[in-house]
Amino acid sequence: MLSKICVKNPYIMIVGVLIILILSMEGFRNIEIESLPAADAPCIAIMTLYEQAGPETVEQKVTKEIENAVSSVQNVEHIRSTSQTGVSTVVLELGKGTDIDTAVMETRERVEQAMEVLPDSASKPDILKMDSEADPVIVAAISTSGGDPVKASQLTEEKILPQLKRLEGVAYVQTMGAAEQGVQITLHPEKIEEKNIQTEETLEAQRKSAEEELKTAKEKEEETEQTYGGQSMEVLRSQLEVKQRELNLAEVQFSQTENMLDVKQQESENRKKALDTVKVQESEIKESYESICRQAENTESEDEEKLQEQKKILEEELETIEHYEQNFAQIQSALLQIQSQKDSLDNAVSALESEKEKAETLKDTLKTDTLSFKEAEEKLGELDSQKILELAAQNTKLAEKEETDRTDETLPETGTLLTVEKVKEILTAQNFGMSAEYIEKNGNAYYIWVGDTLHSIQELESLPILELEGTKPVYLSDVADICVVEKGDKTYAEINGKRGVLISVQKETGYSDGEVCGRIQAKLRDLEKENSQMKCVILQSSTEYMETLAASMGKHLFYASIFLLLVIGSTLRNLRAGLLVMSSVLAGIFLMLALLCLKGGSLNFVSLSVLAAGTVFIIDGTNTVLENIHQTETKEYLPVCMSAVKGTRQYAGTFAATVLGLTAVFLPEIFAGEREHILYREAGRTAVYVLIAGIFCVFAIVPVLYTFFFKGADKREWKFSLRIEKIQERISRKKKYQKIILLTGTVGLLCMCGWIAFSKEETILPEMESSQFYVRMEIEGETERDNVKEAADDVARKISEIESVGDVGFVSLDETLDSDTKQAYMVQFYIQTKEKEVISTDTLEKEIEKKLQSIPYSLQVQTMQEYTKQAGTSGITVEITGDETETVKQAAEEVKKTLEEIKGTEEATGILDDTKKEVRVTVQKEKAALYNLTVEDVYRQIEAKMTDYKDIAAVLETADGIFDVMIKDMEKELEKEGDIQTFVLHAELEDGSEKEVPLKEIAVLEERDVYQTIRKTDGSRYMQVTAQIQEGYRVKEVKSHIQEKLNAQSLPDGCKVKITGGEAVKSVGMEVWKTVGMASACVYFILAAVFQSFYIPFLLLLSVGLAYTGGFLALIVTGQPMSAPAVIGFLILSVIMGKHVAVLIKNMNQFEKEGMNRIDAILCAGKKEMCPTAMTAAAIIGAVFSAATGIGAGMEVVQPAAAVLIGGLLYGMVMILTAVPCIFELFHKKRVRNE
Repeated sequence: MLSKICVKNPYIMIVGVLIILILSMEGFRNIEIESLPAADAPCIAIMTLYEQAGPETVEQKVTKEIENAVSSVQNVEHIRSTSQTGVSTVVLELGKGTDIDTAVMETRERVEQAMEVLPDSASKPDILKMDSEADPVIVAAISTSGGDPVKASQLTEEKILPQLKRLEGVAYVQTMGAAEQGVQITLHPEKIEEKNIQTEETLEAQRKSAEEELKTAKEKEEETEQTYGGQSMEVLRSQLEVKQRELNLAEVQFSQTENMLDVKQQESENRKKALDTVKVQESEIKESYESICRQAENTESEDEEKLQEQKKILEEELETIEHYEQNFAQIQSALLQIQSQKDSLDNAVSALESEKEKAETLKDTLKTDTLSFKEAEEKLGELDSQKILELAAQNTKLAEKEETDRTDETLPETGTLLTVEKVKEILTAQNFGMSAEYIEKNGNAYYIWVGDTLHSIQELESLPILELEGTKPVYLSDVADICVVEKGDKTYAEINGKRGVLISVQKETGYSDGEVCGRIQAKLRDLEKENSQMKCVILQSSTEYMETLAASMGKHLFYASIFLLLVIGSTLRNLRAGLLVMSSVLAGIFLMLALLCLKGGSLNFVSLSVLAAGTVFIIDGTNTVLENIHQTETKEYLPVCMSAVKGTRQYAGTFAATVLGLTAVFLPEIFAGEREHILYREAGRTAVYVLIAGIFCVFAIVPVLYTFFFKGADKREWKFSLRIEKIQERISRKKKYQKIILLTGTVGLLCMCGWIAFSKEETILPEMESSQFYVRMEIEGETERDNVKEAADDVARKISEIESVGDVGFVSLDETLDSDTKQAYMVQFYIQTKEKEVISTDTLEKEIEKKLQSIPYSLQVQTMQEYTKQAGTSGITVEITGDETETVKQAAEEVKKTLEEIKGTEEATGILDDTKKEVRVTVQKEKAALYNLTVEDVYRQIEAKMTDYKDIAAVLETADGIFDVMIKDMEKELEKEGDIQTFVLHAELEDGSEKEVPLKEIAVLEERDVYQTIRKTDGSRYMQVTAQIQEGYRVKEVKSHIQEKLNAQSLPDGCKVKITGGEAVKSVGMEVWKTVGMASACVYFILAAVFQSFYIPFLLLLSVGLAYTGGFLALIVTGQPMSAPAVIGFLILSVIMGKHVAVLIKNMNQFEKEGMNRIDAILCAGKKEMCPTAMTAAAIIGAVFSAATGIGAGMEVVQPAAAVLIGGLLYGMVMILTAVPCIFELFHKKRVRNE
């Protein structure tokens, strides 16, 4: 019907083609490109920070609690967790069809309930809709024009990260190599002590000077009294001078006392604030404790153990709070005493000032002689300097004897004028500026700003930290080195020789890679336009390969069109026929792309494979219809238009059979798993677009174009058809035994080629060329961090000298995640080729080896596709699971030894390869109590001396930016480098005296290996042991030997082992061949219903199977392994050959029913079908020939399918000429006898 309408109204077809062109061009411009459709399972990641806590502590106090809380979330199939130093990550894998937004809300509720039992220092958990173990979809490098890492970090933090986090589909954004400048103040204890001594000497000199002057004045007074008999004004003046000296001495003592009291008051207030914070949580902890006690009474044994553990933890926290409350009362009392002393001191100072004023007034009066001797003597008597001196001495004595209670840290010595804590307090106090109240004047409000902040390094250097009357001021630069330092994280990043920041982005589950990558790249381009100094380089993109492949496929589409035109034109010796086929195929491709874009599809490996199969299907249909029309016109002598309509209608039955075959192929989707279901759905949707495009091309475009191109043309038969018929006739006339030998030989050849092809190692995808590469460099041993940076710089510089390399970025990581442990460093290099030129991994690896022959570090080069693949064929991984860490560790060690003994394995890694040294301090409470020490006291003192930097003491605001000011104590730095075995604690005994106690005297110090990462799945701990396969050995053989050894090996109770290496390849292979088997069965039964026979479909499938020999031979000759693209090629080959064999058998039966003998029926059917089959084979070979060469970016992934098609079609042509007639004749004859 469609062909008749289009032939009568050709403009309908023309307009349709033009609309298709417009839609496909616009749609292809905006189509999403990704590796695979969004087939990841819905996941929720819960990330919690617990700083300065080891993996075991994180696992026990954070991970375990969160796992228990979220285990009741609906539709959770698996729970995976990872506990590392300071970080806990729990991943929930949800079931099929789960609404992830609802699951996130429920998870958030459970986590909020669990926060009550989490440690106070743990951060609030972040809940993200993503799989934390998934690879990032994009890695970008950010740098500035000047290469300033601080500016690049500020730009990233302030401008880029907020914009990226707001994008739809972005789950998590991580930065690597971020740098920040801070002002480091390195205090030198010897300089502080020197200034303390100088100041004390000056104060002592002032005190002695005042005492000497007082003594001199008294001596002078005595001499005057002896001379004048105690009745002269000179005596009074001498006595007045003595009083003034006494008052000056009292003023010095008051000043010292005031300084001491200020320091004590500030320290006590700081401790009071810390204890206030702890006290706030008391009620919450008590409520949790009472709740757990009630639950423990009504709970079964399994849950009771967990409740008892939580109860024990809460009891310890309550004891800590009680201890804090006692300290709180003591600190409160100390504050009241200090305040009372300060009040008394203030009164004494006021009295001192009053007495000094009286002395000055009397002195002036005595100079003028306005008072009589008696009046002057009375005034002098009112000056009670002796009482003031006694008061000053009393206050000084009280201040020196006052001792505040020690809670968290030991207080500085009373006589110390300067300490690290005092400097920090001075910096905080001096760098102060804030708004106070405002005043109103004339209807305007004026805010009052009190104080000012520091604005330069010079101001910081000239900051007075000790300034006493009569002494030289002590400035910060006198006791410390002040410099601007880079305060970055434990990563270091460079891009093309410039310092910068690497950004890694992970997507939310449910979003495609292409969708998220497109938004990210568009946003980065916009930000780069807005910031002229910003330079952005995309180092890794999960869609880069597919974008390159799509561009390369466009080029090969042009080459295929030319080949198609030439092959069809030369085969039929009619260029117009080649032009017709080429136009129909191009129109079909554009229509498939238009439908794919309009329906929200994406271009990925699945859809691209189905589109390639659809292209072959359109070529096959076009050739068949073209041959039918031509045969109708030449044999029945009908007009062109009528021939076009009638010849097209003859293909309707074949097209219906093809639709049924495709339906049968996709029926196994019903039994597929969740991820396979998504892949099937993508393939099925694309197949529908292929059928729609095929209907339009075959039933609309071909008949219309035939009427245009062949109207008035010569009606002679094509010579190619005549030659094919003669060849087939000679073969069909052979004798029976010759046909049996021929058939036996073909079956034997099929088995042999199949065995050879499958004897090679299977793979998911063949080794691919790429424009993105990943290089991993490991540096082991005692190596300083700066040396690692220099080595990485040198390697990056030499790699960038390679001609094909464009952009080079790297980030150095400390694998130990501990700045004090120099065990191993890893440097990750990201390489982008010039103009995205694709090269092989071997080529780049050889170039790198030439450049880096002198580098003593191990390097591993991979394409980004190889790096991100979850499994490969190069190694074996054994997973050990169990409940206890020690038993799993023991089992893993035994497995590792087993792998090392297996022939064909090498580089067995695992167990202690992921550990670091740890010194565990077990405090013996009884011994510690003898020195009035608790476990907490020991922890606080060790923590205080092992900390690199104190808290941020101030913020320095300059024109260049805002800098954090940090204080570093050189004394503690030196202590930290010392051995923990010689660590000394400061203890305060009950009698008030202090004593130094060696740590090893009250504690047991044990050095052991601890795991940097603790992994769990569904509540069981698991470890992995990996071994590489030596060259010349196959994974299957080695894996079977390992399985035999493990089956015979006795492992600790509760431990299970599972070999996971190569499972992805095996899983995909099993799924593919299971699908092929089920699809073949469905096709068989459909054909049985169509032919009303069970043996004819068997003949058909057997004939199609013989064509596989050509595909196997093509893989053997080209050296390609069995892979997913090769399987796709076999599926396409099955559809093409199956259709032609089915039509051939149908025609044989038809001619036989019409009265022909067996041989004549075979010859007539062959004459009718061989030409369309040969034309189809020639057209497809011409179309895929350029892809089979593997020339072009990304074409190596298409090469196996193209090779299978070429070999299978060529061999299939031979089988249709030889084996298929033999099979039909032999089985047909037997069937007649049975009838």
